[in-house]
Amino acid sequence: MTVPSDARSEEKAPAVRLPRPEISATSHVLLDEALLAASPLAEAKRISLAVDVIDLPRLEADPERIFRVLSNLLGNAVKFTPEGGTITLRAASLGDELTITVIDTGPGIAADHLPHVFERYWQARPASQAGAGLGLYIARGIVEAHGGRIWAESSAGGARLIFTLPLTRPAASDSSPSSGGRSEVVERRQTAA
Repeated sequence: MTVPSDARSEEKAPAVRLPRPEISATSHVLLDEALLAASPLAEAKRISLAVDVIDLPRLEADPERIFRVLSNLLGNAVKFTPEGGTITLRAASLGDELTITVIDTGPGIAADHLPHVFERYWQARPASQAGAGLGLYIARGIVEAHGGRIWAESSAGGARLIFTLPLTRPAASDSSPSSGGRSEVVERRQTAA
């Protein structure tokens, strides 16, 4: 995976707090776009992508930056999930936050590595996995700039990377379908040729 040019510029700069955008974004569209972008990588490894979304409201976010967070998390999940595994993108509103979780069926993250996964240049296995060690570091900066939190959990059954974002306060006249929720589970699996 190549590092985008704007990621390389962020790599050279010290940690910086990005201004919090005041853009109202449709959360299910952000998730759908990220999943669609990850599909070719997942299909190449015959990894199933599942979506579990419940009551997705609008949120205040910079769509391009949140797409980058989702792309980084999904890309890592594809990288560490073995062929034929499953990655689930789960999202639900809890209180005044949207909680998004990327769950994989890979080997998980060692307990002593968990505190370090969002550090700049950190990699669990630098010799065996390509990457600059910046993806999760950048994701953390973006999530925190949006007023959210990000963390990792792990078990023998795989890793869970979780982040939260504050929700948009609904306007009194907002009756659009996108401001309501939906619940669905979708599974995509490449068939063997």
